Amino acid sequence: MGLHPWNISGSYYEVCNCEAICPCRRQGESKGGKATYDTCDFALSWSIEEGRAGGVDVAGLKVVMAGRFDRDNADAWRVALYLDERASDAQAEVLTALYLGRQYGARVRTMPFTEWITDVHATRRARIELDHTPGAQRIDVAPYLTVRTREPVVQETRVSCGIPGHQFAGQEIRAEILRYQDGPYDWELRGRCGFASPFSYASS
Repeated sequence: MGLHPWNISGSYYEVCNCEAICPCRRQGESKGGKATYDTCDFALSWSIEEGRAGGVDVAGLKVVMAGRFDRDNADAWRVALYLDERASDAQAEVLTALYLGRQYGARVRTMPFTEWITDVHATRRARIELDHTPGAQRIDVAPYLTVRTREPVVQETRVSCGIPGHQFAGQEIRAEILRYQDGPYDWELRGRCGFASPFSYASS
């Protein structure tokens, strides 16, 4: 199945184990640096409002990725990908290729962050519930992942993140909980940072 041309856009929300404001983010004119701790444990979510790839419509679907990278090797993500259980086989194939940067076992150029993914321990269909309401965001991927926002974080400058795209200013948040258990990962964190913004990706 060909992917091109493709474009997807919507809302984005993530939480990781860094302290707010996440040092990886761009703040004003200052570029991001290294994660707070030796490892970065993260959960990322996308609610696709508009999207089409290779003639396949993916609007209205949800995608979640969770995983870890080491602070000194941030270009080596180890992840699991969760796809909306409502997706058809064709939609799931397209979303897997777009979000992992792989199709039929070969690398393909899609979103900028896919070049950092080095290991994929699972790709699962799941019941995904996302709420990207500002200040009340949540992620539920039963039985693997639970994320809740506690409160927005005061920002004195523009904050952006390279995953949804630096063209979008976003809101830093502090999470009530990030609980994740699947495969090699098992953690529960409270009071750590998160970020919400629009996102938009497209083939060149």
